[in-house]
Amino acid sequence: MRRFLFCGFFLLLCVFMYSEEKVSELLKKAGKYEAQNQLNEALSVYNQVQKLNTDAQIAEWIILKLARLTPDAEQKLALYNKFIAEYSTSKFIKLAYYEMGAVYFLQKNYAKALEVYGNLLEISYGTSYFTIAGLYCGALYVDLNEPDKAIDVLHILLEEITTDEEACKCYFLLGKAYLMKNQSENAVHNFSVCIGTFPQAFYAKKAAEELKKMNQSETELKMVSVDKNSDESLLNAIESDIKLSLNISKDSELLPNGLYLQLGSYSEEKNALLQIEQLRVNKLNKLHIYPRKTSAGFFHKVVMGPFSDKNEMNDAIITLKDYNIDAFLIEIPEED
Repeated sequence: MRRFLFCGFFLLLCVFMYSEEKVSELLKKAGKYEAQNQLNEALSVYNQVQKLNTDAQIAEWIILKLARLTPDAEQKLALYNKFIAEYSTSKFIKLAYYEMGAVYFLQKNYAKALEVYGNLLEISYGTSYFTIAGLYCGALYVDLNEPDKAIDVLHILLEEITTDEEACKCYFLLGKAYLMKNQSENAVHNFSVCIGTFPQAFYAKKAAEELKKMNQSETELKMVSVDKNSDESLLNAIESDIKLSLNISKDSELLPNGLYLQLGSYSEEKNALLQIEQLRVNKLNKLHIYPRKTSAGFFHKVVMGPFSDKNEMNDAIITLKDYNIDAFLIEIPEED
């Protein structure tokens, strides 16, 4: 009897070890397909992993992988909903909300995107996702002609924002919201602050355009009628931000050429993404995953940038040292 039990246990152990080894091989195979931009093949392999895998951490990561690679939008949304329902305490729960909101946004289903980003706002206080979700909510409230809700969100956000660029976006959106409410003086004030904080930014230029639409006399400000279609380029700018931040296609061409700081390099993408999550807790931004095939294998590099000049980059290095993070300069594209 003991021999029978021992044999049974040994057989189960062998099956388990074989399964783990098989999963590991399949993950490497899927990673190579992604590196070669063969996304259908990668998707097929990840589906095999999902059937064989018994590790809970890998299971949640695979659902996110499937959601990203699945071309059908409805299937994507179903997978994100599955992840949120089954892994509500996951380290990646905020990421899942962000990416699901992005799918709705890119579908131009702004009402659903607003709902998802609103949920993200509720669970992300103290992280960079709070700022991102708040700015997107503010922009969408403006687009959906709900200025009061936009103003409420954006005033809360101003207390948490830490960068000039984010402040510029926030003041611009406040200006738009007040303009919709016919509160010209408040609109001019916020547009002017936007221009003063970050004069070269996209939103500062948009603020200047809004001010040109307004006539000023000696005694009062009179508002010129606002064309709602003027918000289209704002939403397009947010769409560009979303596409860049998602980095879904794993194509390094999504990152513009220039100077970057490398903060880490990992053979497994989930570890790279985990580092980004930890960095965002410290409100560090301009973070990307840069996949590269080298002579030593395929790696997912965590990079910050691009930087317009070396002074900006040096400021970032000093900030990173405050968090005990060593970084070094790379240039994209790199020479192999």
